[in-house]
Amino acid sequence: MQLKHLFIHTIILSIFLTTKVKSQDGQYLKMNPIWHYVQETNYGLGEDWKDHINYQVSDSTIINGKMYYEILKTGYKEHNWYFSQSNSGQEITPFNEIEGYIRVENDTMFAFDNGFEYSLYNFSLSIGDTSFSESVMGYQNLGIVESIDTIHLSGLNLRRFYFENSLDHLIEGIGTHHGLFRPSIGIEWIGDLQCYQLGNNIYLDTIGFPQLTSPNECLTNVSISENGKNPIIIFPNPASTIIYFEKLNDSKGFIYDFSGKLIMELEESESSANISQFKVGLYCFKTIKNGKSFSATFVKK
Repeated sequence: MQLKHLFIHTIILSIFLTTKVKSQDGQYLKMNPIWHYVQETNYGLGEDWKDHINYQVSDSTIINGKMYYEILKTGYKEHNWYFSQSNSGQEITPFNEIEGYIRVENDTMFAFDNGFEYSLYNFSLSIGDTSFSESVMGYQNLGIVESIDTIHLSGLNLRRFYFENSLDHLIEGIGTHHGLFRPSIGIEWIGDLQCYQLGNNIYLDTIGFPQLTSPNECLTNVSISENGKNPIIIFPNPASTIIYFEKLNDSKGFIYDFSGKLIMELEESESSANISQFKVGLYCFKTIKNGKSFSATFVKK
């Protein structure tokens, strides 16, 4: 009788553990995750570049019979030059493009690029294992796992792997602190992870080269439309004088304060707005594209 109860208990425990592992295998991709990165390039020759990048899951698609999540890249690039007092300035260029496709199966994250699938990360590593990442450039050795801990986000336990003699670390579902697509899969080097949002929880990365000091700063550099698909890009955010956005094209823009009062109306040809006279606070930018309403928030500081 005792053996029978023990056998039944073992089966139930086995089912519970199997279900628990399965439920987390890629589940984070279904919870509207957002990655925020900053990439800086300075050659010391009188000019520098700084990218503010957000990744988000935009849609799902079937490729070669497998379901992938489409990763949308939004943000803007700052180009500053200061060759002399008379030859200095700043150029800001927004971007809004599909960066790649990812999927997770059996604790392995795969990326699809240029007709091929690559194994980006293995999240089932143990201490002493060597982590490899595959790309069009071949295999890269990320290091030997020295220790493992767990971070808790929106009901999920995500494993974080630390490597010997390195600041590099790998987080389940997030990637390394250098970027979701590291090493490059035919796209650019990303820089340093600043924060990651999953559901209503925010993970603030403090191990690499952080520029943020609190979760409240997460994702504020680039405003993402609440509609997700084809987002409105507003930058910089927060802002004190001018905000920039992609040219409206065949649609007007409207800025409301947090009480819902219309503060400013923007014409179709405009791609910036002077908010220097606005009171400090949170505002909503709205427009209509292809018959659909889109909105994004920004902060006047």
